Amino acid sequence: KIMSTGQQDWLINPCVQPATIDSDQNRLLLSNGLISRCFVTTPNFATINYSNLVTESSLLRGIKPEATLAVDGHQYAVGGLLGQPDYAYLDPEWIEDLTNDPSTFQFQQYRVNPINTYYPWMQRRHATSTRYPPSGIRLSVDFLAPAKVSAHTSTSVIEPANLQVTIHYDLYQGIPVLAKWIEVNNLGRCEVQLEALSSEILAINEQEKHRLHIESDYAFSQMETTQWGPDVDYKTQTDYHYQMLLLMTSTYPLGPGVILEPGQTFASFRTFELLHDSDDRERKGLARRKMYRTIAPQVTENPIFMHVRQSNPEAVRLAIDQCASVGFEMVIMTFGSGFNIESEDPDYIAQMKRLAESIRIIIHPSR
Repeated sequence: KIMSTGQQDWLINPCVQPATIDSDQNRLLLSNGLISRCFVTTPNFATINYSNLVTESSLLRGIKPEATLAVDGHQYAVGGLLGQPDYAYLDPEWIEDLTNDPSTFQFQQYRVNPINTYYPWMQRRHATSTRYPPSGIRLSVDFLAPAKVSAHTSTSVIEPANLQVTIHYDLYQGIPVLAKWIEVNNLGRCEVQLEALSSEILAINEQEKHRLHIESDYAFSQMETTQWGPDVDYKTQTDYHYQMLLLMTSTYPLGPGVILEPGQTFASFRTFELLHDSDDRERKGLARRKMYRTIAPQVTENPIFMHVRQSNPEAVRLAIDQCASVGFEMVIMTFGSGFNIESEDPDYIAQMKRLAESIRIIIHPSR
């Protein structure tokens, strides 16, 4: 059963409420009518609420850093607050008493912009959604390196203002999805090594864990970025060894291990967070497909193509003529056709370019 706040079902009738950012004293509220994420900006920047507005439930049971990174052998947190007395739940009355950790990256400023493109895409054929980039709003938050490293470290490795971290929060219109990613900018005069980076850390309520879908644009093969682990701060859980898997971390499984030269900026992968409003498997699947259609409409392109079994020019041109006459959009020189993708012969490469141009002119004469 889907709990509702009285609004129409966003999977059936598009939610037209725009994504917005409201500010009130030291708080920012990012919302699109389906989900909301609330931040404080003093004494440091931190997420203090993350809600599903359809089910009227909050995901968070505790405040964590907005990100963590390892630079030149030292671990740093970005934002966050200290002093929460119990990590089983987050009482709003505690917020005013929480304190800043001076060894973390400190909030500097924020900016608001529309969402822009992650990568170029030009629609060439039918796609379910043709709006790209999708409608939405981006909150970009800048942090500067702490004046000191943690107390157990004898020397300061990062001088103030030498390293800047910018966290981007992209909230889309019409779907309960938020994307988050990080940029690390070397403002100093010496190179630094970015050894590890976690772009999202969420202390999730037990009952909401299975209604949160997390994935990134980096995950492939066994390189999974979404990690569920125990939360050592949660001392009142029913597991006496504190091993309940309620801490979600979106992180590089290895690295990134990059050297940032002075003036260089490193951009992380993007974490996409979908807040489900039901436990129903089919509805969850519909929500994921809606997310893909919105953030990457090109995946819905379905070109009509033909596999050509021979790669010699005569066979390919014959296939092109046949495809053009019946409305095919793509010719593929399939396995076993003799096409040599590894050839470095200039004449062979030029021949393939001429064939490719023939396809563009004959099948798509206007492009």
